[in-house]
Amino acid sequence: MGAAFLTSAAAVDASVYIGQFHRDLRDEVAAVAGVPVTGVLRRPGTGAGRAGTALSAADAAVLVALCSPAYYRDADCGLDWAAFERRLGRRPGWSRRARKARLQVLWVPVDPPPGLPRAPAREAGPFSRYAEAGLLEMMRQDRGTDPLAYREILRNLARDVWEGHEQGLPALLPGDGETLTPSFPRGPKPKPEPEPEPEPEPEPTVRAPEQGPGPDVPPSRLHVLYLGASPAGHQVLRADRGLREVQQAAKEGGRLRVTPYPAARATDLRHVLTERPPPDILHLACHGVDGRLVFEDPFGEEHRLDAGQVADTLALYRTEYGVRLRALVLASCDSADVVRLFENSAETVVAHTGPLDDMCANVFAGEFYRVVQLDGNVRAAARVAAQHTANTDDSCAMVRTGLVVLPDRPRPMGLW
Repeated sequence: MGAAFLTSAAAVDASVYIGQFHRDLRDEVAAVAGVPVTGVLRRPGTGAGRAGTALSAADAAVLVALCSPAYYRDADCGLDWAAFERRLGRRPGWSRRARKARLQVLWVPVDPPPGLPRAPAREAGPFSRYAEAGLLEMMRQDRGTDPLAYREILRNLARDVWEGHEQGLPALLPGDGETLTPSFPRGPKPKPEPEPEPEPEPEPTVRAPEQGPGPDVPPSRLHVLYLGASPAGHQVLRADRGLREVQQAAKEGGRLRVTPYPAARATDLRHVLTERPPPDILHLACHGVDGRLVFEDPFGEEHRLDAGQVADTLALYRTEYGVRLRALVLASCDSADVVRLFENSAETVVAHTGPLDDMCANVFAGEFYRVVQLDGNVRAAARVAAQHTANTDDSCAMVRTGLVVLPDRPRPMGLW
């Protein structure tokens, strides 16, 4: 017998949350079974086609389909579905039991194509949010008003997966993969609806008010993970003042969520991976010495970590879990010496040449996060913030002259 289950998901759906769901479900199934189990994740975006389906769906016991509008438009997902249809068809009389061999998860609310079953809503009790918004939204709100509901959904799914595993669905036969036809998408693509006429742009000097269904609906927000360290034995960095500037900017602009970790240790980098939602910007406020970034250890003493190690950690989060930062801000002295190491760690990297005055660095942080909320353009915000900082005091001129932003050409962020 192969894997206990196969997670089938659309290429364009949120890959970070898909990976987290897959691992959480695997752990829950293992808890139900009382033994370690394996699960296969059809990694979104691989475009594996028939060969990938034949490999991943050949003998996995249960299909876990993350149903969404994108799922039913994805031909690879249609092939996964068709593979389990073929396997179920080789067991006459299995229609009643097929539910446990092919589990549909309401990832995003959707009506399935004609002829396909609807994902069970699980509306009873605490699961009303699942029926209304889907599991993806529940994961995004895991720290909200009902953090236990997601786990309860997982436990129910895990029990179903293990029951389906015990049923012993026949495997695909050799050559089946080449003859499979996707169960969806079906028919010609619908013609796109005409786009509505664009509303007139507000005057350039006037900030347009937020539009929405009411004051309780927040605007789009950037998530900033702020790691500040100033260990004993070094010139004191007022990272707390820098954090205050960032939080004040968030309060003024209303489009910033700030998650701070003061007295930051190297292990706090893990929050890039574990925070939900994942951070858009990582801000490192620390000393830089000889190509190393200086964090704190559990006793408040220095812990020097090679900048290449930090870059490798962020790159690992990207390749293994799909977490790619929109921006990395290196608020440390001589950070330009190591900035090239981080080119593949974030869409945009902000750094400085030479020494960086603590007071000026804090002013720059506040100005940067005020400006970046306007349209999400990190490169432009860094340059404008550097000029604003230089305007505050002659001693801060080095912030403007020593600013380094990679890549050297603009890259659209697409935040708003």
